[in-house]
Formats: sequence, C-alpha cells, structure tokens
Amino acid sequence: MIAHEDPTALSHSFHEVVTAGADASRPIRQLQSRCLEPGKYAAHLERWLQHFKSQQVHLVDGDELRRDPASVLNRLQRDADIRPFVDYSRRLRFSKKKGFFCEVTEAGKTRCLGRGKGREYSPMQRETELHLREYYRLHNEALVKVLRRLGYAVPGWLEEELKDSGGGGGGAVSAGEEISAVTKEDDHDLAEEKSPAQQARR
Repeated sequence: MIAHEDPTALSHSFHEVVTAGADASRPIRQLQSRCLEPGKYAAHLERWLQHFKSQQVHLVDGDELRRDPASVLNRLQRDADIRPFVDYSRRLRFSKKKGFFCEVTEAGKTRCLGRGKGREYSPMQRETELHLREYYRLHNEALVKVLRRLGYAVPGWLEEELKDSGGGGGGAVSAGEEISAVTKEDDHDLAEEKSPAQQARR
C-alpha cells in the first residue's frame, strides 16, 4: 500500500495496521481489511465453487509459477484447451536486474513491468509474523481441507507450517509464496491469490 502512496499506510507501520483492534480509526480498519481479507483462501475458493464446478478450477503452485512460468503457463493452456497455443518458453526471459521473468518483445528485447512490480520488502518483524501466523491458522487449516477435497497436494509452504505447528494448521507465510487459481471458462479469466503475508504487505 505504501507503493501506492496510501496515506494511512504512509503514516502507520505494517505492524500497527495488521494488529489494530476494533477501536481503531475507520481508515486503519479499512486498510487492515484490504491487507488481510485476500489471504483467506479457503473462503474465497468456497465462494468460487458455488459458481464453478471443481473441474473448472485449476490451482497453480505460485512458487513454481515464479520459478518456471513458461512451463506452468504452457501446461495451463493445455489443461484449459486454450487456442491458439502460445509457447511461453519463447515469450519469457529471466531478468537478473529485476529478479523475475519478463516479456520478450518481437524485436528480441526484454520488457519488464514497472518499478512497483518485483520490489523487495524488508524482513517482517517476528512479532508481526507470530500475529499473522495465529490470525491465519484456522483459515489455513480450512485451506488444507479444501485442497484435499479437490484432490490437490498441499503446497510446500503450508506443509512446513503444518510441520512446525505439529500438524495443527497453517499460518502466515513468507512473502513470495502464493497460490493462484484459474477458472476454465471460455474467456479463461485468471484470478490470482497471493500468500497471506504477501497480500498483507502490498
């Protein structure tokens, strides 16, 4: 939110925003909601499943998408039967300067997104991480149940959280981890969900 020059984010720390109570000012509560609500994946997926059959929902491992986007996008096109097929191994190139894959133009040059994309974040305070871990615990436990019901493997970041908590449930995850969901409809719209901690910090 700071990158978008949100006045509330500029005048309060991330910790202050995500830990604010019900007695906080309305702008802080609104910002808190914008930070925290997107990370409640199970609730979002359940709403999608009210409108789409499970066979129409395709989940993507965000770590794999970041690591090897061409393979993920090519596989997604095949699974969703998207035509014409675009070979992204020819359309994407890793930028050492940006730290992400960028578009390869017809002229063969690399074109990346703006400065607001791919920016680095300072390490999260331990106190904030523990707060988010507890905040998202039940939501992540619900996410595990949804994923298993749909026949998906539990992603690595969530497995680690479950292991660390003795199998009791997940929690806030490190920035950079995410789950993406895609509906296999005619327009092939893509909707992406970031990790709880990553969403909160944007």
